[in-house]
Amino acid sequence: MDDPRHFKAAAIIEILLTEQRLFLPLQTLAELHHVLRRKAGMAPQDLAGRIGTYLELATVEPYRPDDLVRAMEVITRHRLSLWDGLIWAVCDRMGVPVLLSEDLQDGRMLGGVMSLDPFGGRMARFLTI
Repeated sequence: MDDPRHFKAAAIIEILLTEQRLFLPLQTLAELHHVLRRKAGMAPQDLAGRIGTYLELATVEPYRPDDLVRAMEVITRHRLSLWDGLIWAVCDRMGVPVLLSEDLQDGRMLGGVMSLDPFGGRMARFLTI
């Protein structure tokens, strides 16, 4: 974990937690679980604790059937993956103004949500790291 992005990501999460602004679509925690299990080789009991911490400290929202419908519409028009479309749909429904993602175009507005690359230059306007 010597990648400097890990330190920046941890700083962003700490700021959002401190300001009580950390919003996580449930899909993101499922993806985190998958990455930490498959790529980082974390044990299931360690993963349960890590994911449980986010469930306790962040606002977590699952997707609904209407989010799936909206995601399918947006992926057709804007060439997003289904998973990114679901994350976007939940954020848009919940009024989340900024979605941090390396997978979406930095600075793009889609509905009421602006996508920002957490490691890109535009990020400085929203958080001071």
